[in-house]
Amino acid sequence: RRAPDRYSFHLVVRNHADIEIAAPALELTLTDAQDRVLVRRVWLPAEWPQPRATLAPGQEWPLQFELVFDHPQAARMAGYRAVLFYP
Repeated sequence: RRAPDRYSFHLVVRNHADIEIAAPALELTLTDAQDRVLVRRVWLPAEWPQPRATLAPGQEWPLQFELVFDHPQAARMAGYRAVLFYP
């Protein structure tokens, strides 16, 4: 948490395969203390900071998302789930 309604989310996507792979999509879900969903959002690779279409073998893609969560339930946010997937 950076401020009452601002958050920073950092992740590193790594390609452990021996071949080039397509960049995945990201689903980020913010949850309350009981793990109930407050908000969910999906970002396609073209919407990510420093977008790219593929990752070479062994390549890392460090990312930082700056988020504004000004929803009335924001004070209840206690956790998150992040899922990388191919739509």
